[in-house]
Amino acid sequence: MRLWRFAFAAGLFGAHVFASQVILSESTTVTRRTLVDELGDDPDYESLLRLIQRARLVPTLNRLDGATLFAPTNDAIEHHSFWNAALNDDSDSLTDNIQEKLRQQLFYHLLNFSIITLLKNPTRYRF
Repeated sequence: MRLWRFAFAAGLFGAHVFASQVILSESTTVTRRTLVDELGDDPDYESLLRLIQRARLVPTLNRLDGATLFAPTNDAIEHHSFWNAALNDDSDSLTDNIQEKLRQQLFYHLLNFSIITLLKNPTRYRF
């Protein structure tokens, strides 16, 4: 009896579903999400995003395709002495253009390949 009701309901509502579908054309654009976009959407990574901005790494991260970032949360950054100091320091010590130590520590958390790719094909990457 349930199967019959489902089939009847699908017959009634099925025409409306198909009529509202839109065919994708070649002019449809697909937006690519970057690591910076993902970090910006989650309030738990605001501190990390500010450090990335301070180190001027946003363009670099936006160019990466298929990378993995082991992203420390706001709480982890608060408990890390160097990152917390870099985040809260407004003096001239961090106004240089290079910020080598901060950049090095941020790059330490970055893999230039996707973990999912590694799990699918473990022989491709040799360590």
